[in-house]
Amino acid sequence: MTVPDPALVVLVGPTSSGKSTWATGRYRAQEIVSSDALRDVVGSGELDIEASVDAFALLDLIVAARTRRGLAASVTWTSPGARGCRPWPSCSRSTRPNAGDATGRETARGRRAP
Repeated sequence: MTVPDPALVVLVGPTSSGKSTWATGRYRAQEIVSSDALRDVVGSGELDIEASVDAFALLDLIVAARTRRGLAASVTWTSPGARGCRPWPSCSRSTRPNAGDATGRETARGRRAP
């Protein structure tokens, strides 16, 4: 699979389905934006559903800033509805990065895109 670079990759699925594992195998930690991790930052833990609104507000800000700057972002979040998450992304098409070839990014990191 070839992923454009930069790209906005959104991984949605149930808890423990491999979203973060997939993302960490392909992206640097700074490029991964996790709704669960942001719930942990603004709430009492990754499972704190009441922190979802604040977590997604941060997620929106982070992804919008990265895409505006032409940087890659891999978003991981638990299935909407399953954990109280609202539909996403809220970025408009105009803020998304241009398509390209992932080969340069992967080569720079010493890894090939799968």
